[in-house]
Amino acid sequence: MLDIQNSDSLTHQRSKLVLVGKLGQPYGTAGKIKLHSFCMDPRNIETFACLYSEQGDKTFEIEQLDESGEEFIAKIRGIKSRKDVTHLKGTKLFASREEFPDLEKNEFYYSDLQDLRVLDTEGKIIGTVSSMNNFGAGDLMELLLEESGNSVLIPFTKENIVAVEISQGYLVVENVADYL
Repeated sequence: MLDIQNSDSLTHQRSKLVLVGKLGQPYGTAGKIKLHSFCMDPRNIETFACLYSEQGDKTFEIEQLDESGEEFIAKIRGIKSRKDVTHLKGTKLFASREEFPDLEKNEFYYSDLQDLRVLDTEGKIIGTVSSMNNFGAGDLMELLLEESGNSVLIPFTKENIVAVEISQGYLVVENVADYL
């Protein structure tokens, strides 16, 4: 958890769909399918009232979710046979951002940081947050530099991130020269 100043706008929530899982191979003959959850607690995928396809045009309701190793076996409402579920293999599942639980002060969802403008401490636009990642050693912000079009990774730590203003669409970074 970061202790970042000037972040009282964190309660603002952007209305959009956020990737939370992906459907895999059909499982058995009763219309069940393997499901991989991308949630920090994988079981939280079943807490969403409705899941959506990438375009938002198809909806999925999880009726039953059973653990199977690192994945789940899911029964989706309205799907009764293997034939009905076969075409869903590879479908990415999205949840409405509005359904996500509120976070503590100075905690952020990666999806809320995506596409924020990145400013230096003097207010100059450096670039845009192109992605957030964690490969096991802490959160990393991928910054797409405005001038060169190159990308750099910056540790998302309180030493580097001075302010996060999601509702205003930007965050402020210091020490950026150390990563160029």
